[in-house]
Amino acid sequence: MLPLRKGDFPTSREDLQAALREGLSEAFQLPAGKPVVMAEGGYPALDKLQVDLTDAAVRDDYRPLQPSGPGQPGVTAAQFRLSGSPVRYEQAAVALDFSARDARFEFTQDVRGKHLLNPVDATDGRLLFWVDKPNLEALVQAVARRLGEEYDATVEKTDLTLTGEGDRSVGVQLRVTAVKKIMLSKVRATISGQGKLTIDDQLNATLSGLSVEGEGMVGAMVVSLVEEEIQQWEGRSFPLTAFGLGRLKVRDVKIRCDNGLQVEAAFGS
Repeated sequence: MLPLRKGDFPTSREDLQAALREGLSEAFQLPAGKPVVMAEGGYPALDKLQVDLTDAAVRDDYRPLQPSGPGQPGVTAAQFRLSGSPVRYEQAAVALDFSARDARFEFTQDVRGKHLLNPVDATDGRLLFWVDKPNLEALVQAVARRLGEEYDATVEKTDLTLTGEGDRSVGVQLRVTAVKKIMLSKVRATISGQGKLTIDDQLNATLSGLSVEGEGMVGAMVVSLVEEEIQQWEGRSFPLTAFGLGRLKVRDVKIRCDNGLQVEAAFGS
């Protein structure tokens, strides 16, 4: 789903472009002076609808939600594309390319009453999401540092390893070295964790099978402090695309982790 501005649903091509840009600005910090949304052809049957999020940054408080009920007829696009290379999330840069022919959208709302442009039908849909290893590690470091700060620990280094486990799952191993102040001294501790990342039909990534252990007495003590926090991530999901796919059905999902994380998928209604 693509967010739209508040107020009435768009009634013209120009209005649609403005509504999409305003809605996207609530989800992303958009690059200044860039059109971002381009629509061509008649309205509501467009020849082309394109959203370019290159150099946009996902806002920290953005959380996409599912539609709250049935929608109403919106627009169609003979060609649709949503792309961004890079799109920034936390400290990481990711790339996204999402395209389809004969795309049909409904106007609807999420549970908060925010307006959405929701995809309900398409042909020849393709999606490619990828983040290279340096940027993936930057994202992991940002999360680890934020967690470390809660326990007065400074993260010095993270080492992330991904292993393919079929088309939709990746095994994750993470080793974190941190320094924590104990009494009047600073002590270095190493913590190792593992789990699994699984991609579902809406391209949500879910963490499961999480476990963590510490090396030595200090590592074990740090684990005892953070273990409950780590377990709160068990079963947690987050969208790879920052958008839901509405009623579009994903198929032929393939995950690669040669040099980071790459997800390819085909989709349709």
